[in-house]
Amino acid sequence: EVKEYDCILNDDKIALNFWTVGMASENAQKMQDADKSTFGVLTYIPKVFETLTQDNSFDYEMELDGETIKGNAVMVFVANGLYSGGVEVPISDISPSDGVLNVFVVEQSNIGAFKAMFGQSNSFDFNEQNEGVKTFKAKEIKFISPEGLVADTDGELYQKTPSNIKVVEKRFKFLSKPLEQ
Repeated sequence: EVKEYDCILNDDKIALNFWTVGMASENAQKMQDADKSTFGVLTYIPKVFETLTQDNSFDYEMELDGETIKGNAVMVFVANGLYSGGVEVPISDISPSDGVLNVFVVEQSNIGAFKAMFGQSNSFDFNEQNEGVKTFKAKEIKFISPEGLVADTDGELYQKTPSNIKVVEKRFKFLSKPLEQ
């Protein structure tokens, strides 16, 4: 059946699934230089753990629908869809058709935060159950500082912060499997 999907408008560029800075984009930069031809996905595992063990935190400031939030994080991840790099985003009620973006602020680079980002949950109690990772919903995000962080947008590394990000509702139509009844 035909379904309408939102997209992310990031400084006049369109993305379908995600925008991120910090730990994930650093890992993506490392992967650009890695030889993936021999071991495929197994090449990613040591790079992920290498990134997890480093303290690459940064002080950030951003506006979510006009409300300013500040803090310290190792990653800010904005999700529109259900998947990032083939890995399912952990919140079960995320929809690429709900008219909002889901924002994850990962405050700590540790196994608990990693588990929170990839363990199944729902947005109702995510913040209470997962120490070190905060979630928000917003239609418009202004990532103000720090400047110069490389942003990973749907796996592409062509932009740097600051960034203006917003949801464009029902921008695309895709053929999809019907919902099971």
